[in-house]
Amino acid sequence: DIEWTWNPSSVLQTYLRSQDGAPHVTDDDTRIAGSTVVELKSIHARSWVNRRSPHVFTLGSVRTIRSPYMTRRPVCRPPLDTGVTFLEFIRDR
Repeated sequence: DIEWTWNPSSVLQTYLRSQDGAPHVTDDDTRIAGSTVVELKSIHARSWVNRRSPHVFTLGSVRTIRSPYMTRRPVCRPPLDTGVTFLEFIRDR
């Protein structure tokens, strides 16, 4: 399970990413964070280049936008804030 938690007390005011209930960090223990998170509905097909890696196809819709400056709702053209924007491809089931 992936979860994004708004952290207004951070210097950059970002969403912090957790995976399976624990902070999601990089190899150097930096917490993964973004000022804006865009979740895109997608399907994951087997790649013809590498059978172990998925080939992602977006379905043309934004599922959720998490930004401190707007509500969580589907939109066609998501506004992007300054800072890091994290695109997350959500499997359509």
